[in-house]
Amino acid sequence: AALIATLVGIATALTFSSTVVVVKLLDQKGDLDSVYGRIAVGIFLVQDLVVVVALTLLSGVGRGADADVSGLLLEVARAFGGMIVLLLVAWAAARWLLPRGFGWIARRPEALFLWALSWCFLLVLGAEELGISVEIGAFLAGISLAQLPVHGELQRRVHPLMNFFIAVFFVSLGVQMEFEAATAQWLPAVVLSLFVLIGNPLIFLVIITRM
Repeated sequence: AALIATLVGIATALTFSSTVVVVKLLDQKGDLDSVYGRIAVGIFLVQDLVVVVALTLLSGVGRGADADVSGLLLEVARAFGGMIVLLLVAWAAARWLLPRGFGWIARRPEALFLWALSWCFLLVLGAEELGISVEIGAFLAGISLAQLPVHGELQRRVHPLMNFFIAVFFVSLGVQMEFEAATAQWLPAVVLSLFVLIGNPLIFLVIITRM
């Protein structure tokens, strides 16, 4: 269980890091709306969905690491149940609640920004209460906000804060690294890094050219 958690954690960090870097570079170049930019963002969204499943599995494995097989499976099932509950809440809110609330508050731009932050923190707290990764809550909050008619205004206002949190993300990622554990798992880390940096682009190159 510990080995699985380590491997999933390494893969998750690599995927999230690559997503943050690529989206940031596309935004700086103004190419988010270009054809290749949309393809890249679409690919990373699919990868992030896979990461959500991996993080849910990791949460369940982490809670049931000291239990027997049945206890481990029970914790994994609870983690996936929590993810489904949070997903349904985000979907229902994006479908019925958020459009009306944000449509009403859109007349006050400064309040619009605060409402968006409050919704993000609410889903993050919900994920923590359900015993799943807080990144899942943040991801679902972002997806639900992206469906709103005012998403362009939200993106413009959140942009400076995004730059700040990108820096915090990489700093916190480095601070949490345990060099002894990294040394013990150097081979899986190297293999996964090579897959992300070399194998991943080759796979997408074949798929995109065939389509």
